[in-house]
Amino acid sequence: MTMENLPTGWSFMPIARVLRPLSNGRLVQQGWSPQCHNEPSADTSTWGVLKTTAIQAGEFLSEHNKRLPDSLAPEPLLEVSAGDLLLTAAGPRARCAVPCLVRTTRPRLMISGKMYRFRADESVVDPRFLEFFLLNPNTQSSLDAMKTGISDSGLNLTQSRFLKLNVVVPPIEEQLRIVNILEDHLSRLDAGNAELQQVVRRTASLRAAVVTSELSKAGGVPVSLGELSLGIRNGIFVSRAKSGSERGTDSPDRRSASAVARSNRFALLRARRRRPRGRRRPSPAGRLAVHPL
Repeated sequence: MTMENLPTGWSFMPIARVLRPLSNGRLVQQGWSPQCHNEPSADTSTWGVLKTTAIQAGEFLSEHNKRLPDSLAPEPLLEVSAGDLLLTAAGPRARCAVPCLVRTTRPRLMISGKMYRFRADESVVDPRFLEFFLLNPNTQSSLDAMKTGISDSGLNLTQSRFLKLNVVVPPIEEQLRIVNILEDHLSRLDAGNAELQQVVRRTASLRAAVVTSELSKAGGVPVSLGELSLGIRNGIFVSRAKSGSERGTDSPDRRSASAVARSNRFALLRARRRRPRGRRRPSPAGRLAVHPL
């Protein structure tokens, strides 16, 4: 969309003009990536650093974080709060420039160095509308063209490039109308997806019931999977089920033909390695010659 075909009252401007400065005076803030524990922050009394997987397309997952070590002091200026817009700034192509709006969050979570934080100037643009605009496939194509890197497995989106992204800005009333329509459709999709998942669970439960019923008709003695699987004992494949001698009979453990053949090959290799080098085996004729007739 360009200025020429915009509806009356709509504007076309760089995203820098629809953002308001953060507490540090900047429009976009990048986080911090210290060495953290692998486990997430257990509760709101401990600080955590968000992983990039906390940012999904249009969804914020606060539980995706790593606990900050007690030896490191947190940086409260990097703490995420409701109303923040987050954007992944590094990663594989499909995971770079993924946006989401933080609608709710727990305290003491900081953004990492692989993501940006910014806030909409609500006198110009509604944060929900800006999120939908960033999720738009055309916008994602524009962001994709801004990424830099030598491989699709590791790309970056710099702040300077991101702030040049052009944004379509309707009047506030039109933004709210668009947001309400989209959220209504998304709510219907969420409800349909939840119902579909319930049907899948019911189908799996019915399938399990049918299998159990048919197996009970066949009779037999239930055994565990471990009793049926094969294990390795002393380099030889043997059944984990009790051997004949363990059951009180004299039948030995069974060995597979492939295991026996493998054992024979190993024995041959060991014999070759033990043979002294530099000495040739005397021929049969030579051995006979040393004994007088």
